[in-house]
Amino acid sequence: MHSIIIMYNNMNIFKILNNFYSDFQVNPSKNVDPQLVKYFKTEFGSSWELELDKYIIRNEANND
Repeated sequence: MHSIIIMYNNMNIFKILNNFYSDFQVNPSKNVDPQLVKYFKTEFGSSWELELDKYIIRNEANND
């Protein structure tokens, strides 16, 4: 009985953490011009997401 309760609690904790992660996860392609994503993929190759994140953060800081 205790193992079922512990397993149920672990599942709830997992769901909470998963929802928290998905809420705060930065998805560079979300709300970003597809042409801009294409540019970053072409210019930066495999590190395009990191560079796009940096670009977005810089622009957000400049817009504040």
